[in-house]
Amino acid sequence: ATVIMEAFYSVFVTRHTFIRDGALSATIVGHHSPALSFHFEQVLMKMIHCVFGGEDATSPLTSGGSSGGGNNAPTSLRATLSSRNSTAARIILEFLVDQLLIPLRGGASRKAEGVPNSPKLISGGGDTHDGRTLCLRLIQCCLRTGFGDLSMFGVRATGATGAEKPLLEDEMAILRVVEDDLCLALLTTGQAIWAHQDEIFSGSSAAVAAGTTGVEVSLDLLSEVCATLSLLWSLPRLRGRLRAQFESIFSGFYQRALSLLRRRPLPEDGLVFQANLIFDSEVEIILESLVDILCLHGLDTYQIQQNKSTQSLSALEELFAIYDCSMTESDVASGLLVELSRCCGGTVDEEGESIAQSFISRRSSSTVADTPGSSVDMKRGISASLVARYRPVPDHLKELCSEALLGSIRRLFRGVESFSQQPAESKDGNTIALKSSSITISTCSMRNAKNRKRHLHHAAKLFNEKASKGLLYLLDNGIFPNPVDPQSVSSFLRNGLVVGLDKAAVGQYLGEVGKSETPDKVIPAWERDWFHKAVLLEYCSSFGFRGQTLLDGLRTFLAAFRLPGEAQMIDRILQAFADSCGRVCEESMKGSLKLFSPDEKRASDAAYLLSFSIIMLNTDLHNENIRADRKMKLDDFIRNNSNYGKDITDEGKDLPRDYLEGIYKSIKEEQIRTLGEGADGSMTVERWKDVMRSAKS
Repeated sequence: ATVIMEAFYSVFVTRHTFIRDGALSATIVGHHSPALSFHFEQVLMKMIHCVFGGEDATSPLTSGGSSGGGNNAPTSLRATLSSRNSTAARIILEFLVDQLLIPLRGGASRKAEGVPNSPKLISGGGDTHDGRTLCLRLIQCCLRTGFGDLSMFGVRATGATGAEKPLLEDEMAILRVVEDDLCLALLTTGQAIWAHQDEIFSGSSAAVAAGTTGVEVSLDLLSEVCATLSLLWSLPRLRGRLRAQFESIFSGFYQRALSLLRRRPLPEDGLVFQANLIFDSEVEIILESLVDILCLHGLDTYQIQQNKSTQSLSALEELFAIYDCSMTESDVASGLLVELSRCCGGTVDEEGESIAQSFISRRSSSTVADTPGSSVDMKRGISASLVARYRPVPDHLKELCSEALLGSIRRLFRGVESFSQQPAESKDGNTIALKSSSITISTCSMRNAKNRKRHLHHAAKLFNEKASKGLLYLLDNGIFPNPVDPQSVSSFLRNGLVVGLDKAAVGQYLGEVGKSETPDKVIPAWERDWFHKAVLLEYCSSFGFRGQTLLDGLRTFLAAFRLPGEAQMIDRILQAFADSCGRVCEESMKGSLKLFSPDEKRASDAAYLLSFSIIMLNTDLHNENIRADRKMKLDDFIRNNSNYGKDITDEGKDLPRDYLEGIYKSIKEEQIRTLGEGADGSMTVERWKDVMRSAKS
């Protein structure tokens, strides 16, 4: 495997050097032939085909010959070859994905087996996009060869009895690379196209200039990102393992692109006009990929129980059954349909309510009764303000949105001759059951699940206005058990972001003290002080901080809600976090670093003080109102955390200087952020780690 990787690396470096040198100094080294670069790329793909496709079809081992190979080769020898290829496949895929993650890691590269000194090939400059584009094309070749016909993984997928056999260790490692690193690289690379869109929308001329002069992702690179996403969706065996990842991809990439498309500013000057042109070119590529997924791919099959016929399950049906009918996942199918419709001129939300009317109802719920005709005037004012604020969606992009809508609807009614045709019913009176590799659910169950989720959406709206209203609604509609327990409320707060819970409202409830019981007044359980404490502890324990450093745990924790502004509320939340994280994190005696005291109370106190200090450092370093010469220095941060006192720190067990330096550097390079979810914000590393942990659990 090491020899194979060395050969692959040599060809990769040679091809990459040709492109880079030709671009940087064409007059000195000459312009290398595109045909020669294409030849190197074909050699790399042939090597991938041999490694990921199992035994080489031209080798004596499989074709027979003087060496006595072919199908008569010893089973142990064929198993050795397959194992060797699995190891080489893992190393090659890890190397290619690592090149994509280098910008995300701030220029750091992992040590790859068989690669001398683990050099950083894609380091920036003019060769960055070409190198990452090449890596994506090679990764697509890996996926098509290894997963397209299951030639590599299908051997162990089923045995003689039909039962699944466990995959080899290297094969599981390959799947982990695809599930974690590759999907993260694709999502963050794709989202980089609108890195400056918020600044452009705010109207800052400097930001507009930055958005037009420094495009983060080339069109070629974006095209390969979308092609890779489309390929992942088209591979059933992979799609079934990427359920959580595809939720983030559809909501955070495709749906966000559509949301930004209909909110582009009017071209008041040349810079904004140029920025809109660039964005339109990028979104066109994304929409073509979405059309490919929704309209062209033939997906898994399901059987209709009565007549045993087999039909193709459309992408929209699968998205609806997997995500829209799940209580813990966002509405992917309806979200995409609404955004596509609004880009085509539609004015309704997921529930079919007018956008303007929905806004008016939220406004009127917090104001005095309207005067006659005020709602009509307000609706007209909202429509006029939207028209004046945003430019219309260009016709060619509107056409692509229409194509995605019509194509997905055609797939829904494939094989139905008329709309009056009724679906077959099962013996128990329920409608047909859908079956695929990832779902088995009846339409009746989906209808019940969707109704339950509608209750969660409405409860989230009420909770954002007043917490007690939302919790009472869930109790009255049977979502919560009676009496309400802290576990149910904690689960709602933890998973409710996908149904519209506001992060600020979650933080406000977690930080509240609650009310004390009095004999002359009946207080609901969720408003009592003991209930608030129990919910906060349950909420913190749901993150699973074992195996994480305290800094990583704090990043993930603070990404799930927004800290309230009151100091006492922050203190209560951080104390609960410290109690949960400080006893199991890597700094505890149960972890690998063993920096905290063996006493759990002391460990919790040390975690609390360090967490509070990290939050203060994050605020200080990234607050634009603080002058550069007044910001906290490294020595100040180390001095603040060197000695917590004998009641907390064991004698001679102060936190090491290099450990504190690492925290300071990490916060300085990447601040702790609490961005929006789905179409309202970009994916962060902290949020991705939380997604992956939720998927594994």
